[in-house]
Amino acid sequence: MTSIRPAAILFLTLCVGVSGLALAEAPSDPFSRSPSSPEAEGMDSELLLAMMAMIEEQNARQGSADTIDSVIVIRHGNVVLEAYPNPSYGATSRHHLFSVTKSITSLLIGIALDLGLVGSVTDPILSYFPDVVPLCEVQSKSAITIEHLLTMSAGLEWDEDTLPTSDPRNDFTRLEMSADPIGFVLRKPVVAEPGTLFWYNSGLSEVLSALVAEVSGQTTLAFANEHLLGPLGIEGVRWNRDRAGVYKGGTQLYLTPRDLAKIGILCLNDGVWDGEAIVSSGWLAQSTQTRLRGRPNYFAGRGYAYHWWTLDEYGVYYASGSQGQYLYVFPEMDLVVVFTGTIQRGEISAEKLAREFILPAIVATE
Repeated sequence: MTSIRPAAILFLTLCVGVSGLALAEAPSDPFSRSPSSPEAEGMDSELLLAMMAMIEEQNARQGSADTIDSVIVIRHGNVVLEAYPNPSYGATSRHHLFSVTKSITSLLIGIALDLGLVGSVTDPILSYFPDVVPLCEVQSKSAITIEHLLTMSAGLEWDEDTLPTSDPRNDFTRLEMSADPIGFVLRKPVVAEPGTLFWYNSGLSEVLSALVAEVSGQTTLAFANEHLLGPLGIEGVRWNRDRAGVYKGGTQLYLTPRDLAKIGILCLNDGVWDGEAIVSSGWLAQSTQTRLRGRPNYFAGRGYAYHWWTLDEYGVYYASGSQGQYLYVFPEMDLVVVFTGTIQRGEISAEKLAREFILPAIVATE
């Protein structure tokens, strides 16, 4: 039992916090007040403790390549679990989010639309980057819209899955090495009619980040700080740029788990934070609706929205990043869940933990 004691102690400490605050009277930031207890928010603490025991056991394995670094569970706007089972991380540690970054980029596109900086998701992407592709390619790519980029269905040739990123033939690696990343992406050959084929393409996220910078006259990070991160009290963000100076729309954003949870709460509250509309509820509804689905041999069972993943059977949309980074938003359950991790082999799965412990913790008491 000694291996689970730190998580259990932390968890039980949280359980004695103040609960039952009315969301209408409380600030949006759940970390600005005392945590609640699972039972006060309609959850079973025993199941959550069992989950933490499993995490602690995995993390303690000799030479483990798979660790869960943080877990946050927020129900009815109140924190019921916040734990950092990997001692290398804590509440103030910024974690590499990998492709969770893509969902943040989606929010920025929505804000740019709300501000009138972008006309519509149906706008052709080349109308914003008219000189990026040769004239002879313009006609074949004129039908590619912002929406096609958001849904990973632009129909451009791309492969970041077949070869490891250590291989220079991997398109993601080639994107990282390119001095002209936006041109590299948009000059790729058209291999499918736009909107017909879901194909994961981090290059499209890079173009969306460049779009935010293009229409706002700011860097993507400056725009994010002014219109999204700053209003939520998220400071000191680290976000890496590509070789052309564009912030990477698909990866290499570093936030704390609490920062990520705040973004989840913003989404759960229809884009409102402390009474202020940060992003429109219309955009959130539009951008989190399943648009395309994976195929039997390619992301089977998963839906894709505007840079958000979906699992309609669980009523969830979520941001997902390599090595175990997740932000889950369950609107009907009034639930936000954050995991960060360093998972190399798949010996533990945040998705499985959510499915087998967190969701049953709600069902068991309602």
